[in-house]
Amino acid sequence: MKNSLRKPLSLLLAVVMLLSLAVFSSAAQDEVTSGNEVVGKIYLCSRWSSITTTGHLWVYILNTSDEAYDVGLYNLQPDEGVSLATFGLTRYDGIGIYYNMEAYRNDKYCDASCISISDDLTRDELSAVSKKILSSNHWDLFNNCVYFACGVWNKASDKKIIPFFIPPVARLQIKSKGGNTPCEMEYQPPEHCFKHKGKGDGAYLQLVGQKSLDA
Repeated sequence: MKNSLRKPLSLLLAVVMLLSLAVFSSAAQDEVTSGNEVVGKIYLCSRWSSITTTGHLWVYILNTSDEAYDVGLYNLQPDEGVSLATFGLTRYDGIGIYYNMEAYRNDKYCDASCISISDDLTRDELSAVSKKILSSNHWDLFNNCVYFACGVWNKASDKKIIPFFIPPVARLQIKSKGGNTPCEMEYQPPEHCFKHKGKGDGAYLQLVGQKSLDA
């Protein structure tokens, strides 16, 4: 009797083990796939100025997924975009990161001189980008608009841009990598424009005042 049951039991055990391995492999594959899943597009944007040492750089992130996610402190809804840049003493709400400043001012200030390059943004890259943003809420000679925008971009793209203090140097690199057209940013109203305040767990978003928007 025992011998007659041994083969069916062995076969059943083998089937269970194969099913378990299949489930484990599928779960592992899903985990890998989710990290590489494309959830958006990232743009590195440049605006030219007639004064050779001036200009401006920023990043724009578009959510192409079907769920909302955080970009730094900003909750980005599906099919929407957010612009991010650092400003120094030219803004009344203080130095550091501003969300949607460029998207609000796009129609007024972004003309034919604006160019950009773009790349897909995966879930893992989004995480790296957000961490970079959260640790960069300041402005100085080594974290001006160039260093900030290029630093965020480089977390998500293989088309590395070497940051240098003045915007025209980054602009030349953008053009060399095929950046010859402007980024089509969605207009954002004043109530969607924020200043990144504080650091770490105490960081929060503060609505930008009209003086900063029009400066």
